[in-house]
Amino acid sequence: VAIGFAGNPKEPIAMRGGPMFEFQFGIDQQLRRKGRRERFELTFFSPSTTPGKRLGSKTVDYLLKEMARRGIHTHLGHKVVCFEADRVMTEGGGFERKYLRQYR
Repeated sequence: VAIGFAGNPKEPIAMRGGPMFEFQFGIDQQLRRKGRRERFELTFFSPSTTPGKRLGSKTVDYLLKEMARRGIHTHLGHKVVCFEADRVMTEGGGFERKYLRQYR
């Protein structure tokens, strides 16, 4: 599951990532409650190297550490080029959907 956000470079003040962080951590928690988290790979992506910066630098550090603790991969600092059926392509390369285990 790939989750991310970007903003308009001409309007940086409008970039708000809070809902995406909540959504991502909510999916992680729900999968854990259902005992299915190990079947999914979660990846957070953003063209910013410091996503959530508007929330403060301590918050960015906390969010990135929490993602690592939960096993959520990150792909940061690269603009999105396109979305394909099985991957997200960015200027810094892409990342593919990986099948961890057959879902039943």
